[in-house]
Amino acid sequence: MTEYPAPYTPWDLTAGPDGGIWFTERVDNLVARMTTSGVITNQYPSPTPNGGPNVIIVGPDHALWYTELYGNKIARLITGGLIAELPVPTPQSQPGALTVGPDGAFWFTEHTGNQIGRLTLTGSFDEYPVPTPDSDPMVIETGPDGALWFTEYEGNKIGRITTP
Repeated sequence: MTEYPAPYTPWDLTAGPDGGIWFTERVDNLVARMTTSGVITNQYPSPTPNGGPNVIIVGPDHALWYTELYGNKIARLITGGLIAELPVPTPQSQPGALTVGPDGAFWFTEHTGNQIGRLTLTGSFDEYPVPTPDSDPMVIETGPDGALWFTEYEGNKIGRITTP
C-alpha cells in the first residue's frame, strides 16, 4: 500500500479520461488532478463559493461531472479546467451521489430534497420523489438488471428505479 499526502482533505475520486486521478475537496471547495505517482498537477476552485464539491465521475461525454452538495448544483469540468454549473431545480436539496444510468443520463441523490434527480447531457432535469418521507437518499448505482438502485439512509430501505 502506498499513500500520498494531499494538501487538502480529499472526499471522492475517479480515474480521469486523461490518465490522471481526479478528486473533490469539499472543505477547500475545489477539484484537483493528481498523477498516478502522487503529484498534484492541477487544482480548480469550484465557481460557487462554499459549493462543496462532493462525488465526481466521468460522464459519457468524457468530461468530469461532480455534485455540489452545498451549492445545489451539478458541475461539468473539462480536463482543461473550464467548469459549467447547472442548478438543481429543488432549492437546498443537497445533491450527493452521482452515476450514469443505462439511459445515458446522470442520476443523483438529493439528500434533503428526498428525491432522485436525473440530468441529461443537454441540461434537462427531472426529479422523482422518494416514497418514504425524510428518507435521506444517499448512494445511487446502476445494477446488473439495468435498474438504478439507491440507499435511503434515514428510511432504512433500498430503492429501485427502472428507466424506459
